[in-house]
Amino acid sequence: MKNIFKILILILVGLSMIGCSLLDEVNREDQERGRTCYKDQYGNVFCEDTK
Repeated sequence: MKNIFKILILILVGLSMIGCSLLDEVNREDQERGRTCYKDQYGNVFCEDTK
């Protein structure tokens, strides 16, 4: 039973690392394109082209 929990934890950690790396790559690509996004106090996201 403990082995199942260890495997599930490893899977969750692996998926979270993959998700974070993909998000970082998207943000880097947006910066290269000249796009900047802001989040206001209400949770709305606004993006503008800077180039």
